[in-house]
Amino acid sequence: GSAELGGGEGAVSRAGGGRRGLETIPPPTSFRTLAYTVSVVILVVWMVILAVYLLNHFPKENLFHPRQLYQSMGEVNHLLAVLATFIMLPLIVVLPPVLLRKKNRLKMSLCINAVSCLVLTLYLVTGLTWAIMCPTSLLLTNLLVLATQQLTTIMLLACISIMSWTKIRKYQAGDSLSLDSAVGAIQGLNHGSQVFLVVGAALLSSMGDGLGSSTASSSTLYASLLPLFLFTLLLVVQVKHYTKSHVGWFTQSRARKRVRRYIRHFPLSELEKELLSEKRQTARLIEGAFTASIYPRPACPW
Repeated sequence: GSAELGGGEGAVSRAGGGRRGLETIPPPTSFRTLAYTVSVVILVVWMVILAVYLLNHFPKENLFHPRQLYQSMGEVNHLLAVLATFIMLPLIVVLPPVLLRKKNRLKMSLCINAVSCLVLTLYLVTGLTWAIMCPTSLLLTNLLVLATQQLTTIMLLACISIMSWTKIRKYQAGDSLSLDSAVGAIQGLNHGSQVFLVVGAALLSSMGDGLGSSTASSSTLYASLLPLFLFTLLLVVQVKHYTKSHVGWFTQSRARKRVRRYIRHFPLSELEKELLSEKRQTARLIEGAFTASIYPRPACPW
């Protein structure tokens, strides 16, 4: 990533004599802002509550069925869905920016992605195994759920693979402007993959108990907390993208506005420019929530 909790490592360029004379300048981006910190804390709260609730209501007595192995396979499938939806997918988004160094963030990201792919692969295999072992009548009843599971899992595996590839490309390219800019193809692929992670989490969680026999997902608590979890996960993804790609960068629309304002203010005096450029209190508060760091850079070397 181009910014992290430790202070930001994105870059803009200025000309210094030809293409080889480009010099990178780190923009003032950081994940230590009020908006990102609060959204991550709220997301972790929803993660813990939902994961603990579903695991506590998991029917452990139905996990081992010597005579009906398809039921055991359905329970394992549901357990893997809970693990992937409420633990692994949010960690893919939240955990890597905690580390300061690029190399450590890359290792952490690839490690979490590999574990998530393993969990999703097992989820895919257990669903297919359940379909082979279960009675035909039960298979026809749950055919839509099974098909949604398989297609969603394949989509999530593709998204995680793309994210891993973009992380490696960014690390190899260093502070290249073409890779880290707000309109760069690599950054767009990474952000799009994270958005589809939220879509995949919504699809997996919307299937209720899936192939298992648990009834926890039909409770009022689960139904009330699930939208909050998904909304907060999407909020973290969007705030992370805004911090990495828009804070410290000039998009095309922002550049046009800045040029028009400069031309309009050019013939004015300094006092008149300050009066016209003075922002409202609400605008300053909103901008500060997304740009100002609320705690110092951690002293931890990693």
